[in-house]
Amino acid sequence: MSNEQFSLESNLPASIDIEEMLVGRFTAKQLIYLCIGGALFYDCAFKISSSYIGWSLAVLVAVATFFLGFYRMKKYDMSMSDYIYYSFKYKQSQQVYLNKD
Repeated sequence: MSNEQFSLESNLPASIDIEEMLVGRFTAKQLIYLCIGGALFYDCAFKISSSYIGWSLAVLVAVATFFLGFYRMKKYDMSMSDYIYYSFKYKQSQQVYLNKD
């Protein structure tokens, strides 16, 4: 028997699912949601002639932007946008049901 030690190191990164931060604490996906949400907020708040409708739509856009970009669902350990994407993808895929006869 030899006293060789085997190394369990690999070249693969351990945290593949972690996104890289680009600006401050924002990822690329969050920056995209923030830019699109900010543009829609500006259009709704300042360019719609009726102020009540414009500001109420702007608040809805701001809440949707927050939930899509920054809310993390602890139960499923994924962001809200990923959850919506995967649930839509699951609904569109073919389902197989097995009978227990």
